Amino acid sequence: MVRRHANLFITLFALVCPSAIDLHLHAAFRFADLDTHDGSAPQLLSTGINELKSESDIQYVRDAFALDISEEEAMSRFKKLIFKSLNTTATQINNAIHILAHS
Repeated sequence: MVRRHANLFITLFALVCPSAIDLHLHAAFRFADLDTHDGSAPQLLSTGINELKSESDIQYVRDAFALDISEEEAMSRFKKLIFKSLNTTATQINNAIHILAHS
């Protein structure tokens, strides 16, 4: 029963993913508008965002947005991340606790 609900959730989540990808791309393009693409990002470093304090932070965000890959590759990468996160020890323990609490 639990596995059936989990499979249903994953299926529904996969249907919603395109909307999430669209939101991701919107944010990525806004980020890219601020990025100078010349290896420096003075506008981004001066925004006051605590997580963006150095050039390496900016590069991390560039890599995370993965604007250099196709939409299909992005969706594939996103699905792999979903399944990777579902199989972590922390997620497995969290799911077990929820199963115990609701049974």
